[in-house]
Amino acid sequence: DELESDDLGVLFMLNSKYNPHEMIKVMEILKASAGPNRVPEFQSTHPDPDNRIQKIKEAIIKHGG
Repeated sequence: DELESDDLGVLFMLNSKYNPHEMIKVMEILKASAGPNRVPEFQSTHPDPDNRIQKIKEAIIKHGG
């Protein structure tokens, strides 16, 4: 799922010497593009961008970024 792939993405970015905080910027762009009328998470096929941002922040801490 997306949350697992975000966690692995943070790990891969750190191992490749990329800044994993850039993933947060991508999620903020996705959130802004959805606008105020985005589908509630329980009806969506993807986790809410705010949820993904929080999980990415947790993954950065978990993996020592």
